Amino acid sequence: GVPDPDLVVRTGGERRLSGFLLWQVAYAELHFADVPWPDFSKSDLIAAMSAFASTERRFGRTPKQVQEDMDKQIT
Repeated sequence: GVPDPDLVVRTGGERRLSGFLLWQVAYAELHFADVPWPDFSKSDLIAAMSAFASTERRFGRTPKQVQEDMDKQIT
């Protein structure tokens, strides 16, 4: 099958998913752009991707759990 998305970009200023891929986006990062889809530009995409790149992907874990997992990998 197709892998679940890591990033979902919603354009047009809407702050909801409207049921779009509801189960598949459980651990996705959500980016909401005020720009309507026809005007969504390369720079808007780069901004969304930059924001995504700066997030800590925890996949439902707490920051403490992430740190504990990292400590286990080091030892």
